[in-house]
Amino acid sequence: MTMLDLSGYLELSTFMCHMLSDEPDSKALRSRLDTLRDPVEIESARDFALLSARLTADSADDSVHLVNQPEFFVSALGELDHERLHYWQLLTYPILQLNLLYKMEKVRCEVAEVPGGDPSLLAGLTTGGAVAPSAYVDILRARLLGQLDASRGEVELEQSDEDGLAEQELHYGIVSGGGPGSETHYVGWTYHSSSGFVGRVHFDVRHLTEAMASVTEALSSDHQPLVEANSSEDLLYWGAWLYFRRFFAQEEYTVRELMRLFLAILDCALMGDCAMVHDHRESSDSLEQYFREVSVGARFKLLVDLGPPPEVQNQVRDDEWLGGYQWYVSRQLGWPPPTEVAGRQMLRLTRIVGAYLGSLHDEREDVVEARSAHGRLLRVDVRDWLGHMEDIGRVWASLNAGLREWRFGFVGFRSISMMINALASRVGESRWYPDLVSRPRDLAHRFRLPLIKLGDEYFPDTPVPGKSLHFDHPIDATPMDVGTDALRLAVLSPIAEPREPGRVDHSQCGLIDRSTGVASCFYTSISLGCPGKGLTDQERARREQYELADFCHYTVASVRLHIAPDEVARRWHKRWTDTHTYVSDLPSIEDLFGDRDGTSRE
Repeated sequence: MTMLDLSGYLELSTFMCHMLSDEPDSKALRSRLDTLRDPVEIESARDFALLSARLTADSADDSVHLVNQPEFFVSALGELDHERLHYWQLLTYPILQLNLLYKMEKVRCEVAEVPGGDPSLLAGLTTGGAVAPSAYVDILRARLLGQLDASRGEVELEQSDEDGLAEQELHYGIVSGGGPGSETHYVGWTYHSSSGFVGRVHFDVRHLTEAMASVTEALSSDHQPLVEANSSEDLLYWGAWLYFRRFFAQEEYTVRELMRLFLAILDCALMGDCAMVHDHRESSDSLEQYFREVSVGARFKLLVDLGPPPEVQNQVRDDEWLGGYQWYVSRQLGWPPPTEVAGRQMLRLTRIVGAYLGSLHDEREDVVEARSAHGRLLRVDVRDWLGHMEDIGRVWASLNAGLREWRFGFVGFRSISMMINALASRVGESRWYPDLVSRPRDLAHRFRLPLIKLGDEYFPDTPVPGKSLHFDHPIDATPMDVGTDALRLAVLSPIAEPREPGRVDHSQCGLIDRSTGVASCFYTSISLGCPGKGLTDQERARREQYELADFCHYTVASVRLHIAPDEVARRWHKRWTDTHTYVSDLPSIEDLFGDRDGTSRE
């Protein structure tokens, strides 16, 4: 019925959970939802939504209107454990964080190519007006692709081993995402079923994260995991587990104990320090180090080979033992343990969001000191993160003040802030955190899905009605904040796709389905249509009635990033000025439309 939109792990809408409207279960749910709604309440809610859209249009903001849920719908959302775990993975694992930051940087690069475009209002791998070199971004993308989804790259096998296990042929080699410098190490496994089915399991991020979600779902619901695969889809969701289970077939563990150990191993494999993935390594020594420390397939294989040390095997039932086990095996293999990796990544992400302290028009002593603290953090070795927690805390405190001041804010800022919250949670509770993976409902109360999109309506995630959903986070980014971020990232995502250089237009909004051409968003849900697709006379009249013109998710984002056509930008900037909207991050009319070397964005 549902899925988390991870589309190759390269889409910017990954923070939104899509309930696919073309699937039978989702159609039935939507039909039932419409049947139970009172027509009078529907019309009243629509009038309120139209007024809300008008107010946000006047305030240079955006409208993310969440629909109240009937009780049965809340119950249906309680079944989204698989998707909630994927969201937590995205918040927690450095390789997925790096991938999202890469995509955001790609959008920054494309915005910078548009005459007058301002990438400084977008977060990414870099900050401010300067962007990363395109060659660097392209190589990073190619390297990430091989690690994230080997099936989308080119695999060149170098050797295969039986590993002493019947019909467990392992493959080693290189996977290329395209172009020189894009090669990363590859590990895979050929699976043979008793019925004669043969398939390949890539030990990449896609297969490992899906296996983690599948085993977690089985563990939390007391269901038995898959015993045999008979399709490629089975291998996607269960292949890594089937390999692990056969490897430990002779060990004296219960299935439940094996599932918990499997989750701890996967969690450790995915918590590699991704700093090296930035580097363009060429020597064989550097590649071998990369293979052992960053390649998720290599990490998974090495952890399975090592297994739990004999002296602590009997402690697998202890919740806290899993954290100690991860620390032990990481030291055995010469890796920084997951808690250490989380601390390093927490510092890296704090450097990114902290760069926006310069945009706070505030010279109070604490803010000035926070800027100085951020400057010091830029110069320290990330391995010394623990000794600089005081400066990290100063930056977080000032960012919280900024979150309360910024209306539109910086696209991606809140998403990165929620990543920091997830990493800080891991650092603070390292001993038992691996066991939390087996309890997705507990994770969901800490990190709710920011937005659930059913057709053209948005719903909040409510895991268990009546239970408090508040947890202290170092940065005050709420699920609603991240949901707004998710919509803006989704709107902008096509800008990073191949197109005519330096040209963007409304038809490229990411909420327009690329295959069907159908627009689906809050504005279409209240009969305002999509300006990027063209408006009917009725939609145009309704927009005129509420003075909305061409306002929508895409319009506000494009005007704020200075990539909208001149006529659109002038019109909305004048309206926001006339309504006395606080728009300190916008340039003046003269700055925006002064000498542009004769270049226009009409």
